Amino acid sequence: MTASCHTAQDVFCRVVAFGFVCGLTTSCGRIGYERLARDTHGPTDADNDDRGVPPDLSDAPQDAPESEGGDLPPTGAFSYRRTLTIAATRLGGSCGSPLTDFPMLVSVAGDTLLRPVSAGGHVQSDNGFDISFTESDGRPLEYEIESYDGASGALVAWVRLGLSPSSDTVVLMLYGRTGVDGPLRPPSAAWSSDFGGVWHLAESPSDLVRSSIRDATSNGNHGVPERFGTTGGSTGAMGLIGGADRFAPTEAVITIDHAPSQTPINDMTLSMWVNFRTVRHAILAQKNDATSPYLSYQLYVTGGWFFFGAYTTLASDYAYQYRTDPVVTGVWYHIAGVIDGDQVILYVDGSTASTIGSNPAPGTLVQATSTLTFGNDTGYAVAPDATVDEVRLSNVARSRCWLETEVSNQRFPSTFVAIGAEEANGGG
Repeated sequence: MTASCHTAQDVFCRVVAFGFVCGLTTSCGRIGYERLARDTHGPTDADNDDRGVPPDLSDAPQDAPESEGGDLPPTGAFSYRRTLTIAATRLGGSCGSPLTDFPMLVSVAGDTLLRPVSAGGHVQSDNGFDISFTESDGRPLEYEIESYDGASGALVAWVRLGLSPSSDTVVLMLYGRTGVDGPLRPPSAAWSSDFGGVWHLAESPSDLVRSSIRDATSNGNHGVPERFGTTGGSTGAMGLIGGADRFAPTEAVITIDHAPSQTPINDMTLSMWVNFRTVRHAILAQKNDATSPYLSYQLYVTGGWFFFGAYTTLASDYAYQYRTDPVVTGVWYHIAGVIDGDQVILYVDGSTASTIGSNPAPGTLVQATSTLTFGNDTGYAVAPDATVDEVRLSNVARSRCWLETEVSNQRFPSTFVAIGAEEANGGG
């Protein structure tokens, strides 16, 4: 099956996605979805062979060491500290109430004082394990260190905290404690139970290595990269935040075995950052099945527009929303598909899409039990010619305030979080 535009009036191409064809039929005066029968031939033996995944996990990244558990040591056990201030004005413009359990990005491009002692800095652990975060009064915060580069003192961390739109938020970054040989807090605790999966895509695994695309939550929705190395893609690309995956425009895909945490019952949010080299029809992420109605939800781009759609048990058909502002190359977009009650909503850079295709979509989300995929719709050459960073799936409908704040924090981390000068903290 292929994508094709039949007339100049067909603004976007027909979409083939596990038995669906999406077409804008302006000549008929409507926009609609059409369900087609699945290709009766199915995958070939060669396709099945190509998808074989070796069971050997020896090359897969190992889980981080277990945390020491319990409360953090007294703040005086750390020799140094810095004050992190988040101005109330940095939150999204629509925020009228506080955000709770917000995973805030703390990004330091490089700092000589954050190098380990062995490299002339003040961090005791060569792996950055003694870097930690607390409330201003010393109460511990949950956090994950996504990456730490001792050579430069670069840091990417996620800190779970509350943020207020009416008053500044102040937290502490502590470091310089001796004898730390593992994370002081469980890294997955940075992500509340609202998250079904968080994929930083910071790893650089080879194709077909099981569980090598790591889910940062406790759900264990780890993925397998396929056909990145043979089609010009890369799992070692640079993204907006840190490491990312560059998808080749034909076959590259990340597959994640089914788990219930991937199919929220009602409300949900699916989001990611994406930067296109070529704008073409492409599946960005979807949860699908082999039988009707095939899909739970999907994010994709076609005809130069972003789309989000989903099937629910009470919807008369596929419900979707799209934005007609043309997608351009070389720009980082934050896109988020949300199901909120009886609404299917598409956000681009924190703003709602201007065009609704089909709403409402009441009822329970169709519970697809096949794989969750990023990139190529298995069986069809529709991977994005793009770099993708920070994919997230939640079992709640994120508000506009939340998504605006994510964009502000992740696009401009150095202005969102004001990092103070190093202070001696006592202890040691």
